[in-house]
Amino acid sequence: MSICKNLVNLMQGNITVSSELKLGVEFTVTLPLERAETTIYNEQAFRSELPNLSNKRILLAEDNQINQMVFQAMLEATKAELVITNDGQQAVDLFQNGQFDIVFLDIQMSVMDGIEACQLIRRISKDVPLVSLTANVSSQDIKKYLAVGFDYHIGKPIDLEALFMPLKTLV
Repeated sequence: MSICKNLVNLMQGNITVSSELKLGVEFTVTLPLERAETTIYNEQAFRSELPNLSNKRILLAEDNQINQMVFQAMLEATKAELVITNDGQQAVDLFQNGQFDIVFLDIQMSVMDGIEACQLIRRISKDVPLVSLTANVSSQDIKKYLAVGFDYHIGKPIDLEALFMPLKTLV
């Protein structure tokens, strides 16, 4: 809450709180922002840019359930088969026992992190594309991920276009 208050103050806005017993709490943020131009979303054009991955298997190692659901929703229209695991060790085990066309690894996971999982998967296969997923997006971090064996880096929150970039190489 203090972070929100500081951000609102920095933007010269206002935050108010109201609560009612057994009904909950309501936070209202008011910011002095100019209205942006409306962009018309062309769903048909967007759909034509989606890669058709109906014959591809994708492995995602991500320990956050909400991130798993978001990733799954983002990939749904590609028709790819998505296998989700909660940590790097499970990802390595699944990779050893299955055929995957691309692997997405969160960097910070329990049991085994994405860097260690990447290194172990690289010992099994040098050919399968590996993608790091993390909010760590400094140029130094990205260089480190690419140096340990990742082919691509996608920052969080995940941008749909950034997600589709490595996927289009599979088509």
